[in-house]
Amino acid sequence: MFKIERTTPNQLFRFFIDSETNRIHSGSLYGGDQDSSNEFVNHLFSSIYSFKAERLKIGTSRFGKNSTLASDAANLPEVLNILQSDTVRFKRYNSYVRRVFPQIFQGTIRPSPSQDHNVEIVVWNEDPEMERSDLVCSIT
Repeated sequence: MFKIERTTPNQLFRFFIDSETNRIHSGSLYGGDQDSSNEFVNHLFSSIYSFKAERLKIGTSRFGKNSTLASDAANLPEVLNILQSDTVRFKRYNSYVRRVFPQIFQGTIRPSPSQDHNVEIVVWNEDPEMERSDLVCSIT
């Protein structure tokens, strides 16, 4: 059991992790006039990502306007496509990718050449300043 204490005395929230199923079960928030445990749990769960060590097909997804990454990253191309329009943040994202994978100069999102209404992630293994878009690789 974990306990998160709040600044007001006698207010706490409890949740439990079932070791057999690895599922989180919520308790309740004690104190105050309103029980806000559901709001807290919903916020907590929307901020937790869990990835399994397996090769997922996350290189292509439907074009859309959802900027929240799904817990299984199935909509990663959609989310990155939205992020790509914010050039400062997308540049920072690419700097993180390059830090982990130095052989990748940058990643970008483009319409899928084989599936209508889909976008795909491509990586640039050569410097984009060379203007050789024919050398990009799809991660699918």
